[in-house]
Amino acid sequence: EWWTEMNTALTSIQNYHKNVDTFFIEDEGHCSIGLYYGLQQDGFEEWAGSVFKESRLMHRFTGFFTFMVASILSAGLCVGIFFAKKHRPIKVDRGNLLSEQDMNRLAPTCIDDGKVFLKNFESFPVTLVYGLFITVILIGMLLSEGFAHPLNNPSLGPSAIGLSSFGINNSSMFVYRGHFLRLITTNFLCSGVLTYIIVILCLSFHIKPLEAKVGSTTLAQAALFIVVGSSLVFVFVGNGASCGSVSLVLGLMSFRVVLGSRLGGVIVT
Repeated sequence: EWWTEMNTALTSIQNYHKNVDTFFIEDEGHCSIGLYYGLQQDGFEEWAGSVFKESRLMHRFTGFFTFMVASILSAGLCVGIFFAKKHRPIKVDRGNLLSEQDMNRLAPTCIDDGKVFLKNFESFPVTLVYGLFITVILIGMLLSEGFAHPLNNPSLGPSAIGLSSFGINNSSMFVYRGHFLRLITTNFLCSGVLTYIIVILCLSFHIKPLEAKVGSTTLAQAALFIVVGSSLVFVFVGNGASCGSVSLVLGLMSFRVVLGSRLGGVIVT
């Protein structure tokens, strides 16, 4: 009777959750919470190994692919803004000196329209590129990992495992496994949709005017110091895991307040 009830419960769990599997040992005297007795059975090592290895490889591939896509798009945007700065629109004299054919040849093309559009962002390229990067990462992360239960992630985002596979800052991973890139990748991660909205609002209303005032180079240098400093402090002092996007924008907002007070309230509005 107990076996029927347990088997029914396990079957129900397997039907409800796709990430649950079972392995039964038909023997006596093997009740244990460890893997010793399981490893003595034929087929258990292959069964358990396939579960852990395939899951780990899939997570790494998805996170790497998403970061590559975000990097390519961001690099393309930077190149577009760079060339848009050099673009100077030509004003065509619509008198009688040019023929209709010449007028059509000198008319703005789609490329010219694109350069004019990108020229609107030449005063805050770092802010724009960072916003694009975190947007692509969040979309890729949600498509790959989905949404966790709000009790597990109140910011409406993936689970802790999904965030970890995309490079969230984790002191244990950094110290014991040497995941040094987490110091960088964590700053492009938002824990969920609510966190993303907060970051985008801060970028739009605070960081964008800051970059327009102090310049892209100064903002990038300040962001680099904040990224390295906050990540290292969390690694050696913090406990658990944390995304770095919020700490980055809050650090830049603090930089804005301090710089504004030094300049007599020029930046703080």
